[in-house]
Amino acid sequence: MVTLDSAIGGTIAAPRVTGTARLANGDVQDVTLGAHITAVTALVEAQGDTIRLTQFTGRAGQGTVGASGTVGLGAGIPLNLTITANDARPIASDIFTALIDANLFARGEAAGQLTAGGTLHVRRADIQVPDKLPASVAVLPVRFPGQPPPPPPAPPPDIALDLTLDAPEQIFIRGRGLDVELGGKVHLAGTAARPLPSGGFQLRRGTFSIAGQTLTFTEGTIDFSGGGIENPSLLLVATSSTSATVAKLTVSGSARDPKITLSSTPQLPQDEVLAQLLFHRSASDLGPLELAQIAAALAQLSGATGSIDPLGKIRGALGLDRLSVGSGPTGNSTVEAGRYIRPGVYVGARQAATGSGTQGVVQVDITKGLQFEATAGSGTSSATGSNGSADGASVGLRYRFEY
Repeated sequence: MVTLDSAIGGTIAAPRVTGTARLANGDVQDVTLGAHITAVTALVEAQGDTIRLTQFTGRAGQGTVGASGTVGLGAGIPLNLTITANDARPIASDIFTALIDANLFARGEAAGQLTAGGTLHVRRADIQVPDKLPASVAVLPVRFPGQPPPPPPAPPPDIALDLTLDAPEQIFIRGRGLDVELGGKVHLAGTAARPLPSGGFQLRRGTFSIAGQTLTFTEGTIDFSGGGIENPSLLLVATSSTSATVAKLTVSGSARDPKITLSSTPQLPQDEVLAQLLFHRSASDLGPLELAQIAAALAQLSGATGSIDPLGKIRGALGLDRLSVGSGPTGNSTVEAGRYIRPGVYVGARQAATGSGTQGVVQVDITKGLQFEATAGSGTSSATGSNGSADGASVGLRYRFEY
């Protein structure tokens, strides 16, 4: 609903506008992108050759977005706009959902040189890797006989960028066996037509599920330096070591064309590397069921079969940030579930797959790379953790250095 109380004078070349325009109960939605802003209200005031956006507010999820500033009607259409967001969820789809704070600006001339920048703080982002992307639709250029070809499109405005994307934690990438949490910072310079990103995201934790087994990533980065914003370089490494062999699964390459490779020291055949990764034993020592899992894993890595992620469905239904099955220091299977109760504070629980012990876990990020962790096991006279009586209660600091 728009309410106008305004007048336009002057000339076409030099218009003069006075009065106000009020917007109430606006709604903006892009179903394809997953963007939705509701309860939009705005107040626009005009005086002479300046239009002032006095108020603009809307709701995005549980949070809000806002804007203010001025737009001139003179030569070049000068503008000075500020855009803010607080705990907003402007995009929510099956592939990408983000919860953000923002303090952005756009300054300059709409018909000339513009500069856009500021800080976009990502509180949480969930990226779901689909098993199969939808087929693309070809767009055919159509010309009627006797008609001249259409003129080339006008070049887009030259917008300089100075934008910082700050996402210290809770960037989750899940799907096709991946369950990874990242954090980091990316700066965008250059122009909107040719952005120049720098920085990237580092692995905070991550697992890869394959053939019913879960591998833990020991290192990982997503690096935007030197590449386009839409195609960063990837490096995720899962390692398993025995007294005689070091086996690795590496996800590398670019986001558009990721590669999954198996390697080992000393060099072994692919099925032997998988046997070391999944079962910590030689392929010759595996039983028929384990050999079938090796074959299924090779088929999954080669793309011959899709992936099924029942844990992901359960985690989403329960509203958890982590739900994983792994093994403890003594080799017994454990289950962990938990979520972040606030930025940098994780609370969860671990339990042995046999049900013999339960352990509460609290992790608090102190600084980059330094983490406080406390655990407490169940029991009446003594604490018993998920890996037995030796893994009951503990308090300590964990430090990780990326080099």
